[in-house]
Amino acid sequence: MKRYAAMYGAGLLALAILDGAGLTQIVGPYVSARVGDMMREEPEWRAVLLFYFLYPAALIHFAVGVRAPGPAAFQGMLFGLTCYGVYEFTNHAILINWTWGMVALDLVWGGFVTAATAAACAFAGRRAG
Repeated sequence: MKRYAAMYGAGLLALAILDGAGLTQIVGPYVSARVGDMMREEPEWRAVLLFYFLYPAALIHFAVGVRAPGPAAFQGMLFGLTCYGVYEFTNHAILINWTWGMVALDLVWGGFVTAATAAACAFAGRRAG
């Protein structure tokens, strides 16, 4: 239980810091410039919190396990590409202003942030014993 708690805490922290920075500095401004008329003035915070609390748990279950940080990062990248891909490809398929550029940017971002979060989880899990 101690190992899982360490992995989850590290994952939650890494995801919040990295994704928060990406959403405010990279992906958010790019997407907002293209579909700003569809965006809320303020995020729906319950949905945000649900994502941030569920994603690390799913990442640990499907990608990290007890692997070393390197293999966990690779598995995390694949998991991130899949999860972010479902969102991006669905949006591109049904929304008029959802461009291939938006799809590509968020896929790269999702793969990166999930790989880094998975590595942080694995590192914390190993340190916790």
